[in-house]
Amino acid sequence: MEGVTQQVDTATAVKKLKDQNEYLKKELSDMKSRLHKAALIIKDSERKLINADVKDSQYNSIITHINNLKKTAFILKTEIAANYSEDIPKLENEVKFLKNQLKIIDNEMETLQEVKKKQEARLVELAIPNELTVQAKSVREEIKTTRTEYRDFRAKAIEDQHKWKELHEQWVNLDGKIKEFESSKNNKDGKPKETAEENAMKELNKKQKIFNKAIAQDEIKTKRIIIDQEVKLQRLKEEDEVLKRKLNEKEQEVQLKIIKIKELKNVLRQVQSNKKGIAINNGESDTNTFLTSVVQEIQAMPALTPHPISSSTAELSSIIKSISPEPEGIDEIKELSKTTKENIYSKPYLKFR
Repeated sequence: MEGVTQQVDTATAVKKLKDQNEYLKKELSDMKSRLHKAALIIKDSERKLINADVKDSQYNSIITHINNLKKTAFILKTEIAANYSEDIPKLENEVKFLKNQLKIIDNEMETLQEVKKKQEARLVELAIPNELTVQAKSVREEIKTTRTEYRDFRAKAIEDQHKWKELHEQWVNLDGKIKEFESSKNNKDGKPKETAEENAMKELNKKQKIFNKAIAQDEIKTKRIIIDQEVKLQRLKEEDEVLKRKLNEKEQEVQLKIIKIKELKNVLRQVQSNKKGIAINNGESDTNTFLTSVVQEIQAMPALTPHPISSSTAELSSIIKSISPEPEGIDEIKELSKTTKENIYSKPYLKFR
């Protein structure tokens, strides 16, 4: 029994020792953690102390520098009061004057910037189509229409010429028949022919009169059309000249505006440069006067009339080049009319017997 009891006590003691060992390990770990935290706190405190010393040193240095500056300022003030007491009010007045000049320049710069923006916006608006462009396109379309009418009229005149040739051949045949009829009538010793032949001759004469009347009407119509087309083309030329002159005037106006805006940009650069390096002198009033005059001149500039100069000029140039002194085919039509008239009226065998 004693042996068994001793074994039980030994096992219990071992277990207790293990438990104590675990407890001690845990306590040791906690102690290590606390020691680590304490070490960090100590290091942080030392760092703060060092920074505080540095800051105190910097603060003392700054205070010393400020005191030195105060002493220097006091010495300079004393010297100025002793030596330049009479010039101080004058300098103060000049400083006030220069401050006022700077304010005026700032206001003028703002005004110039606004004017510059407006002028640039107007230049951008030059790309918008305007009335001159519409008129130029209208003239161009009208010229195309007129040329088309001339081509159609020319084709019709050629077609009429073929008809006139056919009529001419018919007249030749009719004239031959009339001559044969009159010759046979004379060979019959003055005896009257049959009524049917006389009626045929009358019909031929009627047809000949109708043909002559139709030719005269066609000739009058042709002359009237030619005159109308010439008047229309002359009117188009005059309108084209007016548009060309207007475009030239607008082109010159825009060029002047562009030059003014370039001058404005140069003035703005000069003003900004003068503002940065302005000197203490009485010449600033001249600068103020010059800038004021520039602003007034720019504000007095009339508004730009928006129109695309480059596109309008190109279109008008193409229109001007396309216009010839005489419309296409007009000489040929006139010559055709003249030739037809001569062929019809100058032939002796087309005259009435």
